[in-house]
Amino acid sequence: QIINKFRIMLIEFTVSNFRSIKEPQTLSMLATSLKEHPDNVFQSPDPSIKLLKTAVIYGANASGKSNMIEAFQAFKNIVSKSNPEPDAEMALYDPFFFDTETKDKPASFEIEFFGKDNYRYNYKIVFNKVGVDYEALFYYPKGQKAKLFERKKDQKVNFGESLKGLKDSIAKQLLPNQVFLNKAANNNNLHLGAIYKDVRSIVVNLFDDEFLADDTSESLLRDKSGSLQNRLSKFISSLD
Repeated sequence: QIINKFRIMLIEFTVSNFRSIKEPQTLSMLATSLKEHPDNVFQSPDPSIKLLKTAVIYGANASGKSNMIEAFQAFKNIVSKSNPEPDAEMALYDPFFFDTETKDKPASFEIEFFGKDNYRYNYKIVFNKVGVDYEALFYYPKGQKAKLFERKKDQKVNFGESLKGLKDSIAKQLLPNQVFLNKAANNNNLHLGAIYKDVRSIVVNLFDDEFLADDTSESLLRDKSGSLQNRLSKFISSLD
């Protein structure tokens, strides 16, 4: 279950070439025109966009449900943790391995959301084992898409007119295996620092088989070590 109640308002999350996910798969929190469950819909800062408060991923065993949630966590971690060493590998690179065409190709994560400042953002990162192939951040002032920065492999970071604060000096120090959003946020670019905090605020929780047992109360009674109780407590606390 995805709970859309964080520092940010999630619109969509897309992943490709990660674990069992080969082709791009998108989790969308956009509300449809259906009238069922009106209490599960809320108005975003954009009058034309309504979002779901909650969504559920369901399907057969081994259909990739858990890997969609794992992709959220991997995305958050790759943005949060920047490689300090020039030759360090991208630890979270975990491509679809059962195809010779994809096992060495880049993985891709893309997220669209409303930040704490109520602006709509689109952030994408494409990476392989050794570094970042592409990274870009756009936003939508007055409904029109505008670039904050765009980075292509072996090219200089290209900045939009709207991006404020330190940027050129940070870009010159950027290593191929480092994430620019992380680097800028940790080198006092306040504009990107706020967006970085938004991305890091994503809370990822995974209901595993033990949570989904037919009789959770019975599972709790058998939980002599307190492991399930602790995980359930942390899960509830994370939802405030």
